[in-house]
Amino acid sequence: MGGHGSADDGADGRQGRETVAALRELVDEGKIRYIGCSNFPAEHLTDAFMSVQARYHLLDRGVEEDLIPACLRDGVGLLPYYPLANGLLSGKYRRGEEPPPGSRLSWRQGWLTDAALDRVEALTAYGAERGLTLLQVAVGALARLGTDRIDLYQYHEPDGVTALIRLRDELNETIHLSVPDALHCMVVVDRVDCDHPVRTFHAIGDTSPLHATAAGNSVLAHLDKSEMDEVTAGTLEGYGEETITDPEELRAELRRVRERGYAVNHNQYLQGVCAIAAPVLDGEGTPLAAVAASLPDSRFEPRRLPGLGRLVAETAAEITARHLA
Repeated sequence: MGGHGSADDGADGRQGRETVAALRELVDEGKIRYIGCSNFPAEHLTDAFMSVQARYHLLDRGVEEDLIPACLRDGVGLLPYYPLANGLLSGKYRRGEEPPPGSRLSWRQGWLTDAALDRVEALTAYGAERGLTLLQVAVGALARLGTDRIDLYQYHEPDGVTALIRLRDELNETIHLSVPDALHCMVVVDRVDCDHPVRTFHAIGDTSPLHATAAGNSVLAHLDKSEMDEVTAGTLEGYGEETITDPEELRAELRRVRERGYAVNHNQYLQGVCAIAAPVLDGEGTPLAAVAASLPDSRFEPRRLPGLGRLVAETAAEITARHLA
């Protein structure tokens, strides 16, 4: 995917139009497959683009005024970044309390304002009245806004059966789709449950660490080196005896994930919960999401891993292909 940056090209927009025209020619010639853009104003958006990345969360909904209508008009996918407002909508920040040590907003200035916390508290109260966490409100609101071109995970085939449901039916285990919130965490955005009386459960909006989960590792394994180094440079929190907390050991595991095409979590994050996950990628191989099959430890059998991993990876590859089609 070719990336085109912000369209700041003078009053007449000529430079931007010429750049887009040149990129479109490269697509027509088969030299690149798709064009994406970031922070692009709605008035410059055209159907030449496959996707546009824009800041979008419940504390900043400006794109709903013009960019989302333009995406719907031209069939362009919207990729929100900072969906949790740098973690402000994660539920961990409270008025009058210091940010948790090591958290993103412990060192970023200007986010924990009274006005922002007023809105966070209002959203928290709104969710509480409906039995929802702040995370569920924040993620659920974005996940239910647009069409299948805007929400990657909501695509449906003509018969109405999604790839996630088919994978659930084949494995009879809980299947979920998660997206990375920058390098902060993974966020569950969709889930289909199995019919076992004993099964795992991940609420929509739940977050989990990148380094200690199958979904997170499947994404980490496909990041570029600088981003991977950023994640492994800090302290890797341990959640149990099986959690990998040594950066070099984690890097070695991520190399194995890339080689076999899927990641495995055996009690590394939540005790008694295991998972196999594979990434959904864009045209450049950048991870957009992760498909995971989650199951209790009582049904985890190492001999089944190659078969389970293949099915999960095939489902992720299918969603990737649909996204790029």
